[in-house]
Amino acid sequence: MLVFETGDDGIQSKIFSPMSAWLLEGILLGLGSVGMFCSWSRNPTLQLLSAYTLPLEGVYYSANIVYFILVKAPPEAAVLAGIMGAAFFCLPLWRVHRFLKPDPVILSAYERYLTSLLFLAVVTCKLIHTRLDANEDELELFIRVRDHFLQNGMKWSRGEPYPDGF
Repeated sequence: MLVFETGDDGIQSKIFSPMSAWLLEGILLGLGSVGMFCSWSRNPTLQLLSAYTLPLEGVYYSANIVYFILVKAPPEAAVLAGIMGAAFFCLPLWRVHRFLKPDPVILSAYERYLTSLLFLAVVTCKLIHTRLDANEDELELFIRVRDHFLQNGMKWSRGEPYPDGF
């Protein structure tokens, strides 16, 4: 099911970007993971690296709010993505103010960085919504396949284009 959704021809890849959704997700969540690991260090350089990489994961979660609504996922999925997206923006900002106490020039540059990422998240959400028209048939197919897959024991034979019994 994951390959059907995020693979090269999957609906998420068609809606999110010209690149495969699995690759985009891997890059953004991977950078966020680097930030998470660096956040445990007391080294100021690693703390700053954490502050710059964690919000990238927040962009991914924020963009998924619109995606989850479009694919008619349970409402909790969009709410959870919103909470996680906001957390990955707010927590690094709080930590920069609290622990690093950078000079005003660095802080101003960091706040501009976060503002540009928030702008990028909003633009991405708008692009996702505009790509809906071009991919409406694929979106409906995905919703039907996902519902069938979940209602029929999540069985999908290897190498088949659709779940068993679809």
